[in-house]
Order: sequence, then C-alpha cells, then structure tokens
Amino acid sequence: MEINLQCIKDISPKKEKELIELAFSVNNKDLLNKTKNKSLIFSGVNDQIMPLKVGKMLNCFLVNSSLVVTRGAHFNVFTKENLGDLDRFLAS
Repeated sequence: MEINLQCIKDISPKKEKELIELAFSVNNKDLLNKTKNKSLIFSGVNDQIMPLKVGKMLNCFLVNSSLVVTRGAHFNVFTKENLGDLDRFLAS
C-alpha cells in the first residue's frame, strides 16, 4: 500500500486527469465477455476509485469469475483476511 500511495503522489494532476479520462472512455465489455480464464475479483465496499458496483459489473462480464466483497478501499481491498478466499480460488 505504501508503494502504491507513493506512486500516486508522484503523478501530476494533469496526468491524473488524462488517466481518469482514458479509464472512463475505454469499453472492454466485448473483450471481457470472451475471456474464459478463471478470475478472482476483490472489490471493497469503501472503494471510491473502483466502486463495488463496478466490481459487480466486472464479475458479470467475466464469465468464469468469482467476486469477493471486502471492507477495504482501493489500496487495501485485499488483506490477510482474504488469504482464505485466495486459497479456495486457487484450489478450485
């Protein structure tokens, strides 16, 4: 988390705006629908960068995915509490 925060801190506001505009302009729905790989999605109820509703949509688009809802936010959505979820996914 510390490394992630440092990386964000070093992004200029202009570059951050460009990245946000790009993220909102890209539509990968068709590509995601074609992806057959097993996918595990962690989505935090407190995530304001990628809200839970986006995680739920991603789960619908990826035909072979599982969604785990956590209490976290964007940079701490996965914690030690979720190691069991990861173990179960890898074992399946």
